[in-house]
Amino acid sequence: MIGGYRYFQRVGMLLNTVIRSQQWIRAVQIASVSALVLALWASPAFATFPGANGRITYSPSKPTISAGIFGVLPDGSDTKRLTGPHTAGPGWSADGRRLLFVRDLNPNGAQPRVDIFIRGSDGTKRRVTNTPHVDEMDPSFAPGGKRIVVSCSPRPSLISMRLDGTHRRILHSFDGGALRDPEYSPDGTQIVYEHQDAIWVASADLSQTKRVTNPVTRDFGPHWEPDGQYIIFMHCTNNFHPGCRPRDELVRPDGTGLQVVNCGRSFEGSQNHQALISPANDSIVEAQRTRMMTAGRTCPPIIRRELPVEGVIGDLDWQPL
Repeated sequence: MIGGYRYFQRVGMLLNTVIRSQQWIRAVQIASVSALVLALWASPAFATFPGANGRITYSPSKPTISAGIFGVLPDGSDTKRLTGPHTAGPGWSADGRRLLFVRDLNPNGAQPRVDIFIRGSDGTKRRVTNTPHVDEMDPSFAPGGKRIVVSCSPRPSLISMRLDGTHRRILHSFDGGALRDPEYSPDGTQIVYEHQDAIWVASADLSQTKRVTNPVTRDFGPHWEPDGQYIIFMHCTNNFHPGCRPRDELVRPDGTGLQVVNCGRSFEGSQNHQALISPANDSIVEAQRTRMMTAGRTCPPIIRRELPVEGVIGDLDWQPL
């Protein structure tokens, strides 16, 4: 009888061990799934460009005269050169880890030879395009980081492509006029650009286009607001002769809600003025030739700061963090 009791006792202990093992396995499975969910939840959201305010990044508009692309923190400190000479057109990815830019491969020749490159967070660079008879400029990342859009010449067009230059979608200029400064919207559904001295918006696949502004003189330099509600751009308040006096304006992508930024003040005559809104949507940076300033979005601006600049400014982008 005692032997039988011990037998059943051992069987019970064995069953209890098995049950506990199954419970432990189940706990591990639950913990693993929970960890995966948390990891996915905590991963960077590549669907938008908003974020903390990283480096304000700038370069001349033409790589032939460029000493490189520079970045400076919003408080004016820690200026760094991010790329080598003969580069321009900075465009940050939504996670702030990769930088698109253009490089002139024939800086000493009679004709420039411009292609697109990517700089990684570790400083390494790789080539995106290799098109000997086409100049590609103004690169912009899609929010997911898997596609870019560029403007092209000598045949004016916009081209959306993968990072290896394949799977191209093309929007040709129907009147021969240039298509400039394309930029993906924060949700990736639209692309804003300049054409016919006005601001236009296209679908992300470049199959549909819409004219957003209809200026008497010229609208140029469009950039999306971080939440995608508005587009900031430069509006010329008079003709280019004796000079365009640009001011910052906002418009919704459907063409409504037109409004003036920064109390409607304008600047001295210049065609290379640029302005964009910070990733945190709390300030604006404006650049004109050799001057660059940040200001709050209140009217009048509460804080206004002039930043150090290396050379002439033509292109701007603000790194999201």
